[in-house]
Amino acid sequence: MTKIFLQQIHDLHEARYAAAMDIDFIGFNFDPVLGTVLTFEEVLGIQEWITGVKKVAIFGEQSIEEIQIFLSKIQVDYVQINTWTPASELTKLHVPIIKKIPIVHDVSFEQLNFLAEPYKNVADYFLLDGYNHNITWGSFDNQPFEWKVIAKICQVYPCFVGFNLTPQTVSEVIEQIKPFGVAVHKGIRNEVQELDFDAIEKIIEMRTTKL
Repeated sequence: MTKIFLQQIHDLHEARYAAAMDIDFIGFNFDPVLGTVLTFEEVLGIQEWITGVKKVAIFGEQSIEEIQIFLSKIQVDYVQINTWTPASELTKLHVPIIKKIPIVHDVSFEQLNFLAEPYKNVADYFLLDGYNHNITWGSFDNQPFEWKVIAKICQVYPCFVGFNLTPQTVSEVIEQIKPFGVAVHKGIRNEVQELDFDAIEKIIEMRTTKL
């Protein structure tokens, strides 16, 4: 079954909803580049009330030492690394890793494999992410990069796929790419950045019907 990674949880209400709906992974964002950043106190207030869902701390330009300080104060199941910190440094964290790989237009399989290969023995999962370059999944017929490249890399490594996905495009991704999981963020929030619960429920339904 395709896993669902709900990125950048904003508060306890969203986290409890995710846990109740059997979302597999939720993200606590500490990377200012991505938007809303949670405090230690907010994460502590969330994590003590939820069970069953995997918790991911998302980091950007923080050093390994800074991340270690974060991890000494909160309890998470995974750490998402958004920068190109050497794989040897990541082993110092002693926490399962999700390594983000940004996707750009016209990316090739060779390029993706070149970026992923150094982390293959360190990362539990990879996140193929189009948010940084405002790439949306859109129609496969008009996609600016060859979508089969994404499918091919997902056959080599366990990957989450994230392209500002909506329920409609999640359906296409699950059917065509068959990734380990989908990462959803902006595409399931409304204009005031509240979760669209109907959209999430549609995605949950799709991952079972697309088996």
